[in-house]
This record gives sequence, structure tokens and C-alpha cells, in this order.
Amino acid sequence: MPYKMDISDLYQDPILIPLDRIPFIEPADHTMDIALGPYVDKKMPAKELSEGIANNLPIRVMGIFDPHFKKYCEVKGWISEPYKKRKRTSRKRFNFERPKLYRVTEPKGVESLVFTVMPGWEYVRQYGWLVRQYMDKYQNGSSEKLLEVTYFPETCKSLAIWSDLINDSQIRSGDIVILGYVDEFADMLIKHGFDKIDFYYDPDKSIYGRHILSNRMDQRVLLLGVTYSYWGSIVGRIAEALYEKGACEIIYAAKCGTLADPKDIYNQLVIPRFYALYSDGKFEFIRNEGNILRDINVPKMTGLHVSVPTVVGESYVQREDLHRLGATSIDDEISHIAKAAVAIDGGTGTKVKFASMHFSTDYVRRKSERGLQTDHDLSTGGTSIARELKRKILYNIGENLYAYLFRTKCDGVITTRPAIEEIRKLQLELPRITLPDLSIGQVIEEPERQWIDVEDE
Repeated sequence: MPYKMDISDLYQDPILIPLDRIPFIEPADHTMDIALGPYVDKKMPAKELSEGIANNLPIRVMGIFDPHFKKYCEVKGWISEPYKKRKRTSRKRFNFERPKLYRVTEPKGVESLVFTVMPGWEYVRQYGWLVRQYMDKYQNGSSEKLLEVTYFPETCKSLAIWSDLINDSQIRSGDIVILGYVDEFADMLIKHGFDKIDFYYDPDKSIYGRHILSNRMDQRVLLLGVTYSYWGSIVGRIAEALYEKGACEIIYAAKCGTLADPKDIYNQLVIPRFYALYSDGKFEFIRNEGNILRDINVPKMTGLHVSVPTVVGESYVQREDLHRLGATSIDDEISHIAKAAVAIDGGTGTKVKFASMHFSTDYVRRKSERGLQTDHDLSTGGTSIARELKRKILYNIGENLYAYLFRTKCDGVITTRPAIEEIRKLQLELPRITLPDLSIGQVIEEPERQWIDVEDE
């Protein structure tokens, strides 16, 4: 893969994440309750990690892009040996690469285990927290002695440069870019008459793949897939680069969690009206006026969407903070894209737009709902029933994206699209999987201040 920066420059000035920022959480204090343990277990290489703990090996979680790690080891004088990869059970072309585990020997013969994690602050924290949860469940207190979590700020900040996204000639000024389930949505749009211009994906040369389509107005629609997870601020950096290259609109269609009703899971479309970021008791409201998707005529939940840093950190304390704010949905990425759009035009939607449409995979319980059982959650998302429900709601999202995009045209800073009435008429003509007529979520008023200290409200 082409990298446009010296790797040794990328990994200077590391920041150690204090373990008190990722404290061990008892399932009784977490919104997933007893599902927290299975969720952690399925993310961890149990055999290798347990052996490392038993042998008192230092365990490092490092925000290093995995293809950089060989060079990083050369610079450090480390000898690294990767553990055998798990067999892939997913047929996904994008968003399948996960953190890798290595056994490392340092110059003085000290051995350690190293996880390489896609270098975003939130993702490194999430994975470090997963490792700590597993370690302290396996051997209480082992993380205090053995675990170290390291983040490299420059690596995330310059992601668009070293991944060569900023020089991608296939991304052009005026493009509408779709992120999320890009293979599925590309197939749907093509079946509905969008022209297929090009497809490019070579994982040996780039972490990005592109479906390039054209609607009946000759508007280019680029569906961008990424091999690695773009958790948290990683997707924000990608969005910044896309807007800088001239994308007139980014549409993100992916999963989220619901804070409103367990019946929303795989059932209710989520189309946010407002966006916010929340971390450690702090809330940042993001003004974004561009989500015209909320005007389409389908049963949906619309309100305040909040992006948080981690899943492991979804404690009941955080849940109550979000309840007081009036949030209706939650994830780890969506609001970072909204923030990137705001950086371009202040969130007015006059220069660039951000639109999003989602489905929920889990319900985030309040403390008073601790014993509440749901049919689906993050630990059961791979079941055949969940996959079928996901397929159906993705179909509905794809149909709505088509209705939204079929006659949209972006010309400089002016975007023309069919009237809402015409979009709604087209929706009625399309074959659809009908969603139940669930109530629309509450829409809250904008907070008076951009930053709110929740604990003081």
C-alpha cells in the first residue's frame, strides 16, 4: 500500500491512556447487563490472551495501523511474530479487518503481547477497555500489573495522508458519497436503474474501495468502502478529506442503538434531526441542517443522536446523562461526520450536506430496566434471525436512498433534487417491505450552550 509519510514520524509522542479512564465495569453496572460478558468474550482471542496473563507477559494495546507494525518493530528493535489469524466467517468485502495480536521480543529479551488497533482515540480506548474487561475477569487485578494502552495522536490526525485518500483521483468535486453498507446499497441502486460507471477494490494497494454510479441526472454517486473499522474520530477524518476533495454531500447509512424502545430493534428507521458528541460527562451539540432524509414519508424515529467513544463505557451513569439530554439514539461514529460537515460551513448546509439513515441493533437500558430482556442485542447480532431482520431493513433503507437520490443533482454549491412530494410518490410506486406504523420519536429543542456539563444540569 502507498503511504505518503515516514512511518517513524507517525508514531512519535505517544499518549498512555490511564487505566482509570477504562475501569473494570461489573455487568450489573452496565447497560448490557449479563450480555456484557459474552460481548467481550467474542471479541477476544481467549486462548492466547489467557496464556499471556498466566505467564505475566506485558500486554500492550497500541493505536498502530497493522501494515505499519513491521516497520515500527524495525525502528524499535523488536522481533514480532503474528498469531495465526482467526478464520473469517464473514463474506464482507469491507469493514472486516480487526485488531491483530503479536508476540513481541524486545532487545533485552523481554516478551510481550501487542494488539495493533486502527489508530483512533475512541477505538484504541474501546479495545483497551475490552482487553481490560477480559483480563480482570480471568484474573482479578491482572490489568493493573500487565496492561498498557497507547494512542498516537498524529497517526489519526494524518490518516487521509498516509492512507492516500487525499490523493484519490476517483473522488471528484461534486460527488455524493455514501458510507456504510456500500455493497448492498450499490446493488440496490443499480437494480433500480443507476448506471454503473466503475468499481475499484484492491486490498493489497488501498484500504478503500469504490462503487461509482450515476443517476438519471448524470450525478455521480460514489459508495466508499473501507477495509478497516472507522470507529469514532477515524470516520471524522475520512469525512473531512472527502469534503476537502469536493464532495457535496455525505450520506451515512449504518446501524446504531436505540434509547427509545426495544421494539425499535431491526424494525424502526432512525433519521436524526440533531447530532451530539458525549464523552466522560461532557456533551457537544453539533448544529447540522442538512439531513433532508428526515422529511421523507416513512415511519421513523427522529430526534437527538449522540455518538459516544465506546461500547464498554455504556454504563448506567452515562445512560442517565443521555436520558436527561433527551437523546433517542446512540452509536460511535455518526456525529463525527456531522462535525466534519460543520467545520466546512458551520452546519448551515449551504456548502456541504450530511444526511443519515440508520437501523438499531440493540436497546440501551436504563438502570430501572436492568432485568429487561430483549430478543436481540450486540452479543447476538450474528444469529440467522438477526441477519434476516437486518437484510429486510437494509432493503427498506436502500429503497429510501433511491427515492432520495434518483433525480438529485449537485452543481457547485447548489444541490437540486426532486420535491418531497415527488420522492413520496416514487416511494409509493416501489416494491417495499412494510414497516409497522410506530410512533415518531420526540424531537428536542437545541440546547442553549454548545457544551453542557451533564453532572451540573
